[in-house]
Amino acid sequence: MKRASGWNMDSYFEFGAENLSRLFGGSGAALVALTVVPTAAFLLHGRFERVTSLLALGVAGLLLARGTETTIVAVFLLATGILLLLRNLLLLRRKLDSIKNELAALAGSINSLEIAEERRKMAISRQPLPQPSKAKSHTGRQ
Repeated sequence: MKRASGWNMDSYFEFGAENLSRLFGGSGAALVALTVVPTAAFLLHGRFERVTSLLALGVAGLLLARGTETTIVAVFLLATGILLLLRNLLLLRRKLDSIKNELAALAGSINSLEIAEERRKMAISRQPLPQPSKAKSHTGRQ
């Protein structure tokens, strides 16, 4: 076994690949199954995500049927899942920016209403108070 300081990225990859092949019995079916989950999660989203997920799963099935190595299929599905995730994050950022702009516009409207209310109160306070009118006596005399 190598020393910890002598490990590089290749040795990490080899170590991971050995453990994965030992864990999954070399078939790679479990590896593909694990990479299907993130892609299949997008089946619950919008139309683009559903179509892309179905296409990715279909292509993965065709690759497996042709006898392509399962790690290649797993990498393909993982890359598709990452691209779909990045697209959804971009859309989420756009939505958040839109909400931020709407909130800024709403805050400006509220500020305008507050200013108008203050002006209305000042205008009312500047008006002279109405003088009470002289009431007629009930006796009928003037």
